[in-house]
Amino acid sequence: VWAWMARGCGRGGSWVVVAGCGHRRAAGLGRVGAGMGRYAPVEVGPDPERAFGTAMGRATLGDLVLITGSVFLVGRAIGYFNNR
Repeated sequence: VWAWMARGCGRGGSWVVVAGCGHRRAAGLGRVGAGMGRYAPVEVGPDPERAFGTAMGRATLGDLVLITGSVFLVGRAIGYFNNR
């Protein structure tokens, strides 16, 4: 499934930030990063909160920051953005 997301998200993206969600069943960061790297430049790191900050720091007016993945990652995003 993530390979399908990579094709769809990476094509129009300037860059992709890949982060883990901390769940034991999550796909490996290296594998996801390599798949996404076929479509856009990738930065891989284990800390989702840092990834959210990196994405928001690089975004300019009119840019779209898309957070996609597991419910666990989206939950961490909600916590991150609610505390900003």
